Amino acid sequence: MDPHGIFSDLLTVEVNTIVKPNMTAAKMPSLPFALLDIIENFATALLKLGVDLEPYFTPTREQCWAKIRADPQHLEDARASYAAANGGGQPREESDLYDYLGDLWPALDPSLNSWPTTEGWSFSMAGVTNGWDSFERLRIAALAADPKLSAGHEVLITRIVGACSRLKYIVQGVQQFYAPAHAPRLSLGERLGQLLRGRDRRFASWPELLNKTRNDLLRRDQRQQRVPVHHLSPEDQSTVRKIWEVGTESVLAQTCVQLDGDVITRISEDLIEAHTAAVQELVLGCHHRSVDTGLSHWRALVQVAIELVDKVFGRISAR
Repeated sequence: MDPHGIFSDLLTVEVNTIVKPNMTAAKMPSLPFALLDIIENFATALLKLGVDLEPYFTPTREQCWAKIRADPQHLEDARASYAAANGGGQPREESDLYDYLGDLWPALDPSLNSWPTTEGWSFSMAGVTNGWDSFERLRIAALAADPKLSAGHEVLITRIVGACSRLKYIVQGVQQFYAPAHAPRLSLGERLGQLLRGRDRRFASWPELLNKTRNDLLRRDQRQQRVPVHHLSPEDQSTVRKIWEVGTESVLAQTCVQLDGDVITRISEDLIEAHTAAVQELVLGCHHRSVDTGLSHWRALVQVAIELVDKVFGRISAR
């Protein structure tokens, strides 16, 4: 047991008070659906700002690859990434390098490409997957639109670009590591267990869950399987959860408390300038109570972690 791993997620407590229109109070779904929710949320926000998503979501994976494979530098970088992840090997098919690309700019940069437009085209989640390239498409769309938008939208665009960058990194890493060509190595005991009981169909494999549309995930055989979330690091799980929770909503107040005692509270200008004193008092009072609740749970978790580590080291020293 690694004490660093136990304490790494307990160094900071963060409390956000946000404005949530049409609140449903739904809990975050399993990872594959949560990723699709985030994509839909960001796409809707960009569409409301007047961003045309057609040039970024119309090109298929194959069309993007055809553009990028003509770029020597991107192709070489993808080969190097593949070799690093697969023990120096090379893919059976060159197109397998697609999931190892650093970005899709050569295929989606509006200044370099002119994809045909469709009259009456409208964005639909029906054909959008939860794969890494969906986040890359949104990231490039937001970056390309940024200079054309008013200064008041900079914060939202920055949030979308940053969130898509992090999620692209997380999802691409999972797609690479759990790809059929790079399945994780199992111990002798694990391999023997699989042979004796057959593949555990209670859990879906990551290739069955990522790069899938919502309809793909709702197939009967998929609904009967569980999501192997335990294969994600706690840090990655926390990142996905926070992005899903906050999304594109307005954060009115935020408090971060560090384990060393530093406390930082940020208050949005919107709360100060656009709301009455009564609303300010209501929001800040709610925020203060949330901070108290968060700190109470935080202290309890830290105490449990300390006791757990003490017991582990006590047993080791007693041997």
